[in-house]
Amino acid sequence: MALGDWVVRSLFSLVKLFPWKLPLSGWLQKRAIRQPPDATAKILFQRRRAEIQAEFLQDRLNFLSVPVLILCGDRDRPQTLESSRTYANLCPRSQLNTIPDADESVAETSPDLVVQEIRQFLQL
Repeated sequence: MALGDWVVRSLFSLVKLFPWKLPLSGWLQKRAIRQPPDATAKILFQRRRAEIQAEFLQDRLNFLSVPVLILCGDRDRPQTLESSRTYANLCPRSQLNTIPDADESVAETSPDLVVQEIRQFLQL
């Protein structure tokens, strides 16, 4: 734990002991709420570089040598659609197909269309 965090937590505990309201107590309370739990801080800030790099999928997509089908619904979230386009551009042998009137749960809501898209892709 950093010294600053220790000081804030100590002051917050001390201020709670007094029955009167100090102007500092509101600030300390807000500061204490914003503090992430220790486990969260450890997960976020104490990871090894290799662990972080392993999550960057886009850095490895250009090494794929097999055909890749990327399916998404045209009503997917904008971030999902953009990621799908990015992945399709990074994979050398990719095909991006958008299923009309489908969202991110396209496999559950339109399984027949998904199977049809996969069959067409595999015939290439």
